[in-house]
Amino acid sequence: MARTAVHWPTDAERKRVDEIIARHHDDRPDGVRHITSTFGEDHAGEPAVFLEMAVGKEVQPTKEKIEELNDYIQVIINEIIDSGVDYWPYARTVTEE
Repeated sequence: MARTAVHWPTDAERKRVDEIIARHHDDRPDGVRHITSTFGEDHAGEPAVFLEMAVGKEVQPTKEKIEELNDYIQVIINEIIDSGVDYWPYARTVTEE
């Protein structure tokens, strides 16, 4: 059943996602500055948590680096899914100065 925008995350859900991100802080690949989470709805109106992984502009987008970044964020995504949080995780990578 689709939810509406009235379904806002609880403090416990926000905390659980923040704890998952924090738990993997020391595992960050070189160049990853931080990960932020924003709760909202996906394109179908379902509850979603959007993860934004910020990397420095100096990070070269080699095949190996992209795989490393993808593997890292996938671990976090999988853990969010396994945690039972009622928000589907989506991720994107952005660059920062």
